[in-house]
Amino acid sequence: MNSKETNPAVVVRPPRIDDIPALTDLHLACFGPDEHVPVLLGRDYIKASYQWLLNDEDCYSLVADLDGRIIGVVGVCDGPYTLSMFMACLPEMGRSFLRSPGLALEKRLWRRLTRQSADTEVSRKLAAEQEIAQVTIIAVDGANRSMGIFPALVDAVQARSRERGSRAIQSGVYKFNQPSRKAFTKVGWSETPELETNDTVFFLHYIDPQLPRELGIRPAA
Repeated sequence: MNSKETNPAVVVRPPRIDDIPALTDLHLACFGPDEHVPVLLGRDYIKASYQWLLNDEDCYSLVADLDGRIIGVVGVCDGPYTLSMFMACLPEMGRSFLRSPGLALEKRLWRRLTRQSADTEVSRKLAAEQEIAQVTIIAVDGANRSMGIFPALVDAVQARSRERGSRAIQSGVYKFNQPSRKAFTKVGWSETPELETNDTVFFLHYIDPQLPRELGIRPAA
């Protein structure tokens, strides 16, 4: 699956609560508002999103640890997560608006908050399927992207979601984010045109090989 071997010093492990500041630092180093619109809401909002991720029983996360330094993270929810995350982070969102009232005029933020899913037969079947895990975030420190961290995190996610009973894992990627699209393609995930929206493409990894047939999807070769 992967042509790059992971540095043997890298350990993939579940994060601890005291890792949240480091996870927040990594997130803000990896993403600006164009790559991840919630960054507009500030550091405390991003911190709140990781607190939700680590505390919600329907979610799990993994980090790549190099000599005590977190250089990668992936978060996964067992199903749709937008409402759960929104409600958990709503108090911090309110404080962000109080601190920066101009956010109320930020079109990118409102487009993200009101983003609609694709309305196709496949998307409706996928939405009705109760065992599709969703990647909430995946990030790798820019200085360590040649170390096989992304494939190592993806391998661990595939194994963990299988253990949790998922039939597939889904991840959305902005269309302009060619590096992430190439990274998912390299690890064998299928870009799924039936789920595409105006600004986002979606990748699927099938844990249950029968699922594509049930959904009417022909996985990419």
